Amino acid sequence: MAMTLWSCGAGMPASAPDAATEAATGAASLPLVLVADAPLPGGATRFDYQDIDRARGYVIIAHMNDGTVVVANLSDGSVVKVIPNVPTARGIVVADDVGMFFVTSSPNQLVEIDNATLNEVRRVTTGNAPDGVGWDPKDKIVATSD
Repeated sequence: MAMTLWSCGAGMPASAPDAATEAATGAASLPLVLVADAPLPGGATRFDYQDIDRARGYVIIAHMNDGTVVVANLSDGSVVKVIPNVPTARGIVVADDVGMFFVTSSPNQLVEIDNATLNEVRRVTTGNAPDGVGWDPKDKIVATSD
């Protein structure tokens, strides 16, 4: 499996081409530039949600059917750490303001990970089969959906 990293190209015009130009050339209207294609560890199984830890320059990826969370560098896609034992990892949200990120995991868990050490802090019980997760930095509330 591989991950493709894209960047909004510096110096590229922010406006999209007109529809006729786009249709004729097949060009996308977003100003994206390829950064790197990076191999990902583990089996060629389903990757799910991801989020960006801007403070540390990481992309955090739920490797759902491998039961892991992959932390990779945004700059080149190199793997920083694979966090094991996160069954059916799905939702990911970074909470930089409290130094954590959260991952939903089956059958009914929210996994809290310290984003400086990349070590698991704790697990809390959620509703059955949690999927999405969100962070409210104002009130310091993490919420899951199932």
